Amino acid sequence: MRKEMNCKARRNNAQSAMEYLMTYGWAILIISVVLVVLFSMGITNPLFFAPKVSPGSCQAIRPNGPRTSFDINLAGECNNQIPSTVSTFRDSPSYVNVSDSETIEFLGKRSITLYAWVYLDSYTNDRSIIIEHLAQYYLTIDGNGYIAGYLYGVGGYYRSTGKIPLNAWTEIAMTYNGTYVAFYINGKRDSSIPASGTIQYANGVAPDQPLHFGYESTYLPRQLSGSLADIQIYNASLDQQQISALYLEGIGGVPINLQNLEGWWPLNGNANDYSGNNNDGIATNVIWSGTWWQDYSAP
Repeated sequence: MRKEMNCKARRNNAQSAMEYLMTYGWAILIISVVLVVLFSMGITNPLFFAPKVSPGSCQAIRPNGPRTSFDINLAGECNNQIPSTVSTFRDSPSYVNVSDSETIEFLGKRSITLYAWVYLDSYTNDRSIIIEHLAQYYLTIDGNGYIAGYLYGVGGYYRSTGKIPLNAWTEIAMTYNGTYVAFYINGKRDSSIPASGTIQYANGVAPDQPLHFGYESTYLPRQLSGSLADIQIYNASLDQQQISALYLEGIGGVPINLQNLEGWWPLNGNANDYSGNNNDGIATNVIWSGTWWQDYSAP
């Protein structure tokens, strides 16, 4: 008799458990799926809820016209919020072309700064193009992960001491002040190489070359596999304090020296120049990624 009662109790418990699963199982399954989706979207990342600014939210205003260096000010949402998108380069050819780049030349000059935020998927056998003006200068990442640069007329192929990591957002910069070429990684000076001379045109290359971001194909196709943001070019050599200040602003930072700013491309949804100098670019096969922030850690 007791054995029959125990069997009946077990059957009742099993039936109750089955009824519970039938009643609440779908709800549990749906909640589990929703949680998986939210985690995959980066809900655990504090930037998930952070405000993200739209294209052109901040720009330099030059009331006296392009190329002028006085009475410049910033207008818009310029409080270093992160961009809503960044430019991603993967399918070759994938690039930004600034055709009017003869206005961003440094003939006879002894100072320049090339600056960008970079995310690399992989190193290439040759080099990944970040910024390149074929007639005068370039900033790249070589096949071993070092920052590499060249300034025609100054002489020498310059390379950083430290490497750029893969799958991480990194601030990089190259400066020249007439005495040395310096490389910066995440706000810190990585290396300084003695250099002298004025920037000239490359031998045998026409001066009116376009400015490229992400790709160059004149001699050998060189495709960046990764993303770029907040490209800035100055006709002055920014110092350690200024580069560090830019880094602390983060990927949504704004230019720090408006008087010497030649071009500013946030690459947030478009290839427009927001320096007030009208050096707008044209994007080809560029993906505007809205999920980039999942791999970004603010300084």
